[in-house]
Amino acid sequence: METQSFTIRPSKCLVCYRPAHQHHCGVPTCKGCKTFFRRMYISQNINKCQFDMNRFNEAERESFNIRCQYCRFQKCIQVEMNPNDLRIPGAESSNASTAKYANLSLLLRQLARFDNHRMHLLKTARMMAIQPSKKYRV
Repeated sequence: METQSFTIRPSKCLVCYRPAHQHHCGVPTCKGCKTFFRRMYISQNINKCQFDMNRFNEAERESFNIRCQYCRFQKCIQVEMNPNDLRIPGAESSNASTAKYANLSLLLRQLARFDNHRMHLLKTARMMAIQPSKKYRV
């Protein structure tokens, strides 16, 4: 029996309630909110609220033009968008630098096995050259 894997696409952005594109920074968001969060996190240019500190609730979702950047960024934080998941050019996160070497021991063991196999094949080839009539297991 064949199994199929389905990717469940989130229905709405947890920040602005528009249709979500996919999970970004650990949260279902639209591309606009993903880009906004990245831009604001990198620039650190977050001023105070221009209105009444409540411009990103579901009841206000129809009036996108009156939302302020401060409230939008606070909503990103509130829904737990993770800045460690951002790809920031020129800055390696600690996860990225350790991930390079996470499988190093496994790779070294595989390399040693391949080298042993290569040596076995060379030895067998030499023996075959010396005694071509004899059958060898490779």
